[in-house]
Amino acid sequence: GGVPDIAVAPLSISFGAIDPMGGDDAAGSASAVQSVVIANVGEGDLHIRDIALADADAPFVLGAVSPLLIQPGGEASFSVTFEPLTATNYASVVVIASNDPDEGVVEVALTGSGSAPVISVAPVSHDFGALYIGCGGEQPIQISNIGNAPLEVTGFEYNTGSSDLWFEDAAATNGPLPWTLMPGVSHEVMVGYAPFDEFAD
Repeated sequence: GGVPDIAVAPLSISFGAIDPMGGDDAAGSASAVQSVVIANVGEGDLHIRDIALADADAPFVLGAVSPLLIQPGGEASFSVTFEPLTATNYASVVVIASNDPDEGVVEVALTGSGSAPVISVAPVSHDFGALYIGCGGEQPIQISNIGNAPLEVTGFEYNTGSSDLWFEDAAATNGPLPWTLMPGVSHEVMVGYAPFDEFAD
């Protein structure tokens, strides 16, 4: 016949920076898994009606809570796993609904960031158009690290059925492979076209 009273701890979780690939480049030391404890500090049975993420697309995974009925003085817990997809900041909220008469909904704030290299290549396509035989054109291709951890470029694979097209990794400027591109750093490589006949390449 008593009244339940919910107490949730912690009310916010910061996972820090986690490497999405599971490597050693994580900027922080926070674990990817944390626990949330739900206690009943009232005098009646506490019924947990629902536990869900406010943003279903956020890279947080909720574990099952047990038990769903918490007697006075008892507690239950569930896990929150942070699984970042790429190098960016994430935030969401865990919404806990219960039969507590004055705190029917309790929120737990979640934050974390992914620590990873992210490659950007521009342009991703190029048309040299129709060039006169014996004339040539060049197009630089910029390879950038737009992530927040070092990017390692280990090699290039160049395929063509024509000797009129060529590729140059500009090792004289960029240095020998592999390249380590820090966040915000770019290297340029070059592609070119010099037609020797009237056939399309």
